[in-house]
Amino acid sequence: MSKLSQRQSKFLEELPRSKSVSEAARRAGYSPKYAGQAGYLALKRIAEKAPDLLDDMEKSLMELIEKSIKPGLDAKKTVYFKYRGKITDQREVPDWTTRLETLDMVFRILGAYRED
Repeated sequence: MSKLSQRQSKFLEELPRSKSVSEAARRAGYSPKYAGQAGYLALKRIAEKAPDLLDDMEKSLMELIEKSIKPGLDAKKTVYFKYRGKITDQREVPDWTTRLETLDMVFRILGAYRED
């Protein structure tokens, strides 16, 4: 797995804010003398690492879904039934509150709600 260096990450942050690749490279800490060349090489190396980074992101997203979202959507709770102070029965039922909160969280992350 190949991660971005700290300078490459900074370069990607500065790129949209800068007028040119050279300016973004200077802001990211590359040598001002060869900023244009450094920026070009940084973009080339980042592009080479992109498939690995995307694979890692996909794996992380799938882990998040499996470990956090799916259990929330399948949440159940145990309900106890009493008669004269003694528990006589218990049943497992869907936990609709947790399921609704999980869906709400997913929709917020996806930006599915309109902002008024």
